[in-house]
Amino acid sequence: MKSCLFGLVLLCTAACAAAAEDLARLADQVRATEVAFAKTLADRDVKTFRQMIAPDVIWLADVPLRGPDAVLTRWQKYFDAPKAPFSWAPELVEVQEGGKLASSLLLPVLK
Repeated sequence: MKSCLFGLVLLCTAACAAAAEDLARLADQVRATEVAFAKTLADRDVKTFRQMIAPDVIWLADVPLRGPDAVLTRWQKYFDAPKAPFSWAPELVEVQEGGKLASSLLLPVLK
């Protein structure tokens, strides 16, 4: 009985470690995507910026922006200037347990 319980504990520990590794890998993917997205502003690449926005996006601003066109309409002014007026990078990325939702804390830097 003890060996069965010990085996179950080892199995649960291994599963938890694998799940934590999967969440860390997903967080790394989210971080890399956020960095690539920020690079579109730095590179003045409005086409890629728009392509990276999900078709069903709800962008939280002073009013919710629904869809890539609404986001681009609001952000176009940042692409019109010769240099990006700010940059950002993810400081913290968290992925929920099921791996279907992630959030990143961004700290913008004014230029």
